[in-house]
Amino acid sequence: MKRKWHPEELLEHWSIQPDEEHLLARRQGANLLGFVLLLKFFQYEGRFPEQKYEIPRMAITFVASQLDLLPDLFQDYNWQGRSIQNHRAQIRQFSGFRQATVADQNQLCTWLMHTVLGQEQDYHHLKLRVYDQLRSLQIEPPTPARIERLIRSAQRRFERQLFSSTLKQLSKQTQTELDELIQDPKVTPGKEI
Repeated sequence: MKRKWHPEELLEHWSIQPDEEHLLARRQGANLLGFVLLLKFFQYEGRFPEQKYEIPRMAITFVASQLDLLPDLFQDYNWQGRSIQNHRAQIRQFSGFRQATVADQNQLCTWLMHTVLGQEQDYHHLKLRVYDQLRSLQIEPPTPARIERLIRSAQRRFERQLFSSTLKQLSKQTQTELDELIQDPKVTPGKEI
């Protein structure tokens, strides 16, 4: 997430909306500030932050001012435990998202293989495409480590499938000739050509 925000952007993306106010009832202090920051981050990114430092200081200050709280109170927000798990569940429910399942991850891998990997191989771009796809399906992304494993697995499966289909298109004679090129008896192992 970007670190610098213009005032108009803060207003647009980090303002508490009237339809969100009922979510704030019975919350106070660090829990209130932490909840709103998680909500706004999720609405903007389509995922939850992995660490507190991902939330820009400008956004923390802006949200805290709306709640009449001190921005430093965010340091007291418990990043582990049941409260943050409940907050995430409430935000998912409010946003219409659900957690990713193993079946979702398998479908995502298949989608990458059949739709994306034929045109794109750059890991960073693939990751962005995966996050966009999950957001469009209203599925909370799994952890970054799982996303990486999913992308790497899809790339390996795509390559194996590509090599296998290419090999099947070659005639037996061409396959034999290629094998002979690889195992040229004129070249002694360890000697340069």
